[in-house]
Amino acid sequence: MKKITQAKQIIEGSTNLAKKIVGVANNNVETLATERYAVCQQCPNLTITSNCKLCGCFMPSKTRSTTATCPINKW
Repeated sequence: MKKITQAKQIIEGSTNLAKKIVGVANNNVETLATERYAVCQQCPNLTITSNCKLCGCFMPSKTRSTTATCPINKW
Protein backbone atom coordinates (compact mmCIF):
# COMPACT_ATOMS: atom_id res chain seq x y z
CA MET A 1 0.00 0.00 0.00
CA LYS A 2 1.27 3.47 -0.77
CA LYS A 3 2.31 5.45 2.30
CA ILE A 4 0.08 8.41 1.36
CA THR A 5 -2.97 6.14 1.09
CA GLN A 6 -2.17 4.55 4.43
CA ALA A 7 -1.73 7.97 6.04
CA LYS A 8 -5.12 9.11 4.71
CA GLN A 9 -6.77 5.97 6.11
CA ILE A 10 -5.15 6.53 9.51
CA ILE A 11 -6.32 10.14 9.56
CA GLU A 12 -9.86 9.22 8.48
CA GLY A 13 -10.16 6.40 11.01
CA SER A 14 -8.74 8.46 13.86
CA THR A 15 -10.98 11.41 13.02
CA ASN A 16 -14.05 9.17 12.98
CA LEU A 17 -13.03 7.62 16.32
CA ALA A 18 -12.62 11.10 17.82
CA LYS A 19 -16.08 12.05 16.51
CA LYS A 20 -17.53 9.01 18.27
CA ILE A 21 -15.83 9.96 21.52
CA VAL A 22 -17.24 13.50 21.46
CA GLY A 23 -20.69 12.32 20.38
CA VAL A 24 -20.90 13.50 16.78
CA ALA A 25 -20.25 10.22 14.97
CA ASN A 26 -21.67 9.36 11.57
CA ASN A 27 -24.13 6.48 12.05
CA ASN A 28 -23.12 4.80 8.78
CA VAL A 29 -19.45 4.81 9.78
CA GLU A 30 -20.30 3.47 13.23
CA THR A 31 -22.38 0.64 11.76
CA LEU A 32 -19.50 -0.27 9.45
CA ALA A 33 -16.99 -0.11 12.32
CA THR A 34 -19.16 -2.28 14.56
CA GLU A 35 -19.51 -4.95 11.88
CA ARG A 36 -15.80 -4.91 11.06
CA TYR A 37 -14.64 -4.94 14.68
CA ALA A 38 -16.90 -7.92 15.43
CA VAL A 39 -14.93 -9.83 12.78
CA CYS A 40 -11.64 -8.64 14.29
CA GLN A 41 -12.67 -9.83 17.75
CA GLN A 42 -12.92 -13.39 16.39
CA CYS A 43 -9.49 -13.20 14.74
CA PRO A 44 -6.42 -14.67 16.47
CA ASN A 45 -4.37 -11.77 15.11
CA LEU A 46 -6.09 -9.18 17.34
CA THR A 47 -4.01 -8.33 20.40
CA ILE A 48 -5.29 -7.51 23.88
CA THR A 49 -4.51 -3.85 23.11
CA SER A 50 -6.76 -3.96 20.01
CA ASN A 51 -3.91 -3.90 17.50
CA CYS A 52 -3.67 -6.22 14.52
CA LYS A 53 -0.59 -8.45 14.64
CA LEU A 54 -0.40 -8.42 10.84
CA CYS A 55 -0.64 -4.73 9.95
CA GLY A 56 0.01 -3.21 13.38
CA CYS A 57 -3.00 -0.92 13.16
CA PHE A 58 -5.15 0.12 16.12
CA MET A 59 -8.39 -1.52 15.06
CA PRO A 60 -10.92 0.84 16.69
CA SER A 61 -9.49 3.48 14.33
CA LYS A 62 -8.86 1.32 11.26
CA THR A 63 -12.38 -0.12 11.27
CA ARG A 64 -13.68 3.45 11.00
CA SER A 65 -11.78 4.19 7.80
CA THR A 66 -14.20 3.56 4.95
CA THR A 67 -11.37 2.77 2.53
CA ALA A 68 -9.29 0.49 4.77
CA THR A 69 -9.26 -3.28 4.33
CA CYS A 70 -8.32 -6.25 6.46
CA PRO A 71 -4.83 -7.56 5.64
CA ILE A 72 -6.28 -11.08 5.24
CA ASN A 73 -9.44 -9.90 3.45
CA LYS A 74 -11.93 -10.72 6.20
CA TRP A 75 -13.62 -7.35 5.56
